[in-house]
Formats: sequence, C-alpha cells, structure tokens
Amino acid sequence: MIKINAQKAFSLTEVVVALAIIALLVGLGGYGFAIVQRSSRDEQRKTFLAEVRSAVDHYYLANSYYPPSDEFVFSPAGDLLTIGTKQFELVGFKHASSESNANSTKYYYEKDTRGYIVCALQESGSWLKLGDGAGTCM
Repeated sequence: MIKINAQKAFSLTEVVVALAIIALLVGLGGYGFAIVQRSSRDEQRKTFLAEVRSAVDHYYLANSYYPPSDEFVFSPAGDLLTIGTKQFELVGFKHASSESNANSTKYYYEKDTRGYIVCALQESGSWLKLGDGAGTCM
C-alpha cells in the first residue's frame, strides 16, 4: 500500500513568517529609495549653487564688486536670478523658499569684505557653502 502525505497547504506559522520577511524587505527597499531620492535632490542643490556662484562671479567681472544682499532676488518660478539690474537664467531648478524638502530649498547669500558666500540647506540639515567669504550660513 502507498502512503500519501495528507498535508496539502502551508501552515499558518509558515504563512506569517513568509509575510513578515516580505514586509521587512519592502520596508528596507522603501527606506533605501528615500535615501537615494534625498541624495539626488542634494546633488541638484549643489549644481544650482554652482550656477548661482557663476552668476555672482559674472556680476563681479562686470561691476568690480559683489552684489549687495538686497539686490539678490530669485524669480517666483525659481528659474531666474536677478542681481541688481542683471538677470541670470537658472534652468531646471526649484524656487527658493523657507524650507528644504522635495519641493523647495532655503538658499542664503551674504557679501562681506573678503567676498561672498552662497549656501543651500540640504535635507540632512547641514548647509552647503560656496564662495570665498568669511560669513556663515544661517
């Protein structure tokens, strides 16, 4: 006589363990994806600051002085930087605002006796600083 195994399904314990493992893997994947997105946005901020720095340097070459802080204005769309009467196109970047997140970034510009600094608040909470000024980012 042939003996047939009567068990034809997974036990409840096996199903719960499998679901727990799947949930853990999905959670880790989502966390890793969020880190990659944040890093990508911070890289965009670095590129943006490099363009702003270039615009400030062009202003200096044309006027022999760095622009005062009150003449440093972003357009509402964030695609144009106005320094005094000169405008510089900043293509593909978000509008500067009071917070740093997926949609907006806090930017800072300061002129001092040594030069200037431009800063961007990264999502990690640290400031990215470019320029040769002695100031600190706020």
